[in-house]
Amino acid sequence: MMAEKVQRLGLSAGVDTDEARADFIRHYYDMDQIVLNEALFSKKPGKKAVAKLMLNSLKVDRGNSTIIIDPAKFYRIFHDKFIEITPALVVKHRKNVKCLTSSRTRAMQIAAYTTSYARFYLYDFMEKVGGENIFYADTDSIVYRIPEGEEDPLENNIGSFLGDLTSELSGEMLEFVALGPKTYCYKRIYE
Repeated sequence: MMAEKVQRLGLSAGVDTDEARADFIRHYYDMDQIVLNEALFSKKPGKKAVAKLMLNSLKVDRGNSTIIIDPAKFYRIFHDKFIEITPALVVKHRKNVKCLTSSRTRAMQIAAYTTSYARFYLYDFMEKVGGENIFYADTDSIVYRIPEGEEDPLENNIGSFLGDLTSELSGEMLEFVALGPKTYCYKRIYE
């Protein structure tokens, strides 16, 4: 990321000869073991900003931060008069498995039953369409093609009631790309 940031910043004002460029690149390698590619030097503020953001998100103040797992070590540092504790304290925690209780407003078994039952409907729809025609399927959606000259096998299942399918596509789909669950896009012709 540092190499990306330096390269997208462009060369400094005084670095205008081949020798100066070589010295500049060598200096970065000698000081920080950062390998710079001379061919990639060009002012690109957008790429520089992204590289800078990535560097800032990776930055850790290692000299003044300590990861503490042992409570005794925490109290030693906390009560050390030579150490000033900053106001920020990050505490990682999790629920004790033995103490987990279900909330009165939550019912995991109903949520699991509902999504499982919805899957039965989806499998039925998938069988009607045929596996060779399915592009994408998720808990509550199915993207499929209708072979030329055939009718839509799910036409009678489209409606606005619970258990009915909703057609979210008006027009004809030309291209479809899915990268993973709930990550897809398509190109269409409007009717």
